[in-house]
Amino acid sequence: MLWRSKGAPVELGVIDGYPECYARAVSADGGRVIGNCIRRSGYVPVADEPRTPPPPDPQASVAFVWDKRRGMRSVADALADAGAKLPDGWWLDEAFDICAYGVTIVGDAHSPTSTNEAWMAIVPR
Repeated sequence: MLWRSKGAPVELGVIDGYPECYARAVSADGGRVIGNCIRRSGYVPVADEPRTPPPPDPQASVAFVWDKRRGMRSVADALADAGAKLPDGWWLDEAFDICAYGVTIVGDAHSPTSTNEAWMAIVPR
């Protein structure tokens, strides 16, 4: 939810397939919110299978950006809408902070060569 001094709270929503979303930061004007959405593993072991956890899912979390005009969407989709494409094999897991103007976002990602990488993206309004 986003609360402002005037008006009712605004529901931010979720990204399809990611029912739990957590806001991390808001731009100075309140026009953009960033964070991450997660999905829980649906893994159910077979009765005769050892009870081991499922393998790590590099896409279990996705970084989001929300604004009033476009709503909730992944940062990767926001970049694609602006004409930028992520390198092959990259997945933006979480967004941790956004600049006061609401265009520069930072977070962490999975890359083909590492499990964690820092990223910074400029997402036009």
